[in-house]
Amino acid sequence: MLNVAYSSDENFAPYLGVSIFSLLKYNKDDFNEINLYILDNGIKEESKEKLIKLCDAYNAKIFFIYVGNIENKLEVSINIEDSPSSVYARLFLSSLLEDIDKVLYLDADSLIQGSLKEIWELDIDNYYYAGVLDVIPPIYKLNSMIEGKIDDVYINTGFLLINLKRWRENKVEEKFIKFINKHKGKFLHADQSILNGVFKSNVKIIEPKYNVLQPFYDLKYQDLVKWVGFDYYTKDDIKEAIKNPIFIHFAISINGRPWFKGNTNHKFYYKYKNYANLSPFKNIYIEENINYKMKIIGFLMKNFPMRFVSFVYNIYLRIIS
Repeated sequence: MLNVAYSSDENFAPYLGVSIFSLLKYNKDDFNEINLYILDNGIKEESKEKLIKLCDAYNAKIFFIYVGNIENKLEVSINIEDSPSSVYARLFLSSLLEDIDKVLYLDADSLIQGSLKEIWELDIDNYYYAGVLDVIPPIYKLNSMIEGKIDDVYINTGFLLINLKRWRENKVEEKFIKFINKHKGKFLHADQSILNGVFKSNVKIIEPKYNVLQPFYDLKYQDLVKWVGFDYYTKDDIKEAIKNPIFIHFAISINGRPWFKGNTNHKFYYKYKNYANLSPFKNIYIEENINYKMKIIGFLMKNFPMRFVSFVYNIYLRIIS
């Protein structure tokens, strides 16, 4: 049995549908039961009906769990201007899914391209969760964690195998709330900042094929090392992730997302379009919404050596930190 959780509002429901379709396509034969738990932050009934029909076609079960106002649990307001409140919902999975001991949490801006059986069977009894290291510059990482050191583990939380039993035993939701209140709800990367700020140990690092990020495709390995500042993953690790990805994560990048109108230069524009056309959600395209900072970084990366780009960006981060 596979337990998967997503969090979504109505705006992201079409991309949730595409991700679920790809998950079921590649995993229907590997599990005798697939349960999908959707942390519902305002998904319309029409969208829910489409998702239910999709799951019925693959004999999967889908449950919509109303989250409510996250701020009711806090003493402060959270900064949701750039991140919808739905992204914070995963912090409360241990109480929202109170009868489940382990869950695979996936961001909806994704495509699953292989079996999740091997990762689902991974032993994480002694860990809070397992995930892939993120691809961000060291100073950006420190700003995101708020409380942390340069060599602390920093996971991209778009793909997490979570030990909910351990979360309950150690009352981690109380730790999250305390952390949020302490820092007045202001975080660079929303709940990702909180998860990495709270968990600095007992986190298992897994292969990058389980969270393949756009920089893996945009940059050469040596440029990744210069940009990120570490080489935990080998060149072969990244090559394998690119060649045989299990989970492709379309976190916002210099090349935008594959559902931006006219973004045909995106490596996965046509692949994503094919999945969208086979899913219940076909009209998924929206206007490009890349912010000015990402556009500037993209321009620098395309026109200057990575060493120079990394140098300039690190200066910028020091100025704003």
